[in-house]
Amino acid sequence: MSNFSTFFPAGGGGEGSGINSYAPFLVTSDNNPQGYIESTGVYTNPVDDSVWLKTGKLLPISLASTYPNATTGIYPDTTNAPVQFPRTRGFAANATHAYSTDFTSTQYIIKYNITGGSALVNTVVPNSLQNRTVILTSTRVYVYAYSTGSPNAYTIEAFDLDLVNIPSERITGMPYQGAGNAGSIIKVGTSWFVVASSYVIDEYDSTFQTLLNSYSITDLGNLGTSNTLISIAWDGTNFWITSNALNQAFQYTTSFVYTGISFEMTIIQSPSNLLRDIFYNAGNSELFALSQDTGNPFESYYQAYASQLGDLARTDSSGSGQPLFIKLK
Repeated sequence: MSNFSTFFPAGGGGEGSGINSYAPFLVTSDNNPQGYIESTGVYTNPVDDSVWLKTGKLLPISLASTYPNATTGIYPDTTNAPVQFPRTRGFAANATHAYSTDFTSTQYIIKYNITGGSALVNTVVPNSLQNRTVILTSTRVYVYAYSTGSPNAYTIEAFDLDLVNIPSERITGMPYQGAGNAGSIIKVGTSWFVVASSYVIDEYDSTFQTLLNSYSITDLGNLGTSNTLISIAWDGTNFWITSNALNQAFQYTTSFVYTGISFEMTIIQSPSNLLRDIFYNAGNSELFALSQDTGNPFESYYQAYASQLGDLARTDSSGSGQPLFIKLK
């Protein structure tokens, strides 16, 4: 079998390179060179026991303790294929079920298995002319809806997880402040957070009547440009925000300071439109987005993201086309 130096050309970042450095590497199949595993992309150098990972291959975050200094990122969870649902206006999910306001059946909130399939429960939202955002907590499903009554009458209807309506928890007299996109309202503790306008996140009290704070975000992700805010998610520690023009989600602290962390909302269901709305599934601790087919009937696809070890596919800058490997250990 060939040794390490045969497959890493001189100057390519071989045995002495640091963690997270890159090197071009010629591979053909399992154990060629010795120590290479094709299915995972992991190469263990038998000379010095250093460990390399082929870029474009990703390892689960559970291995972070094995490779504590290795590069991590948030990428599509390719262990689970995107799940198809009917076209939706609002959507939320936990570990077992998804809740959707169907695009065509504008007065219904619908419960599905998280794996897709036929509707399990289909419930009318009282007094609603058009259902929009779905907000999910551990015990409640909330629907933000345009309702009958005076002009611009907006309500939040409350349901249990089986979609039994709870009239006593209805919130009426709400303002319309740009909220209405699929992921534009969330509930964190007793506060409601809403994408209120192009560059503002508003925080309301539990009644949605008292404005507690207003956060201006005119430079999303510190990119130096203004991008209209579209959606907001909460992962239990930080907020994630997206815009109308970027396939990216940006992480913010509880005081809405950008952390410097973002990730590409890569489309893995094709054809599809721009991914704009970001959500969080507290049941499986994963962020997810919805992509949508460009043609009728415009199905939506649930696409999960997960923290993983590794990097996106890279090749040698010399033009040889050799895949680059990143050093894990």
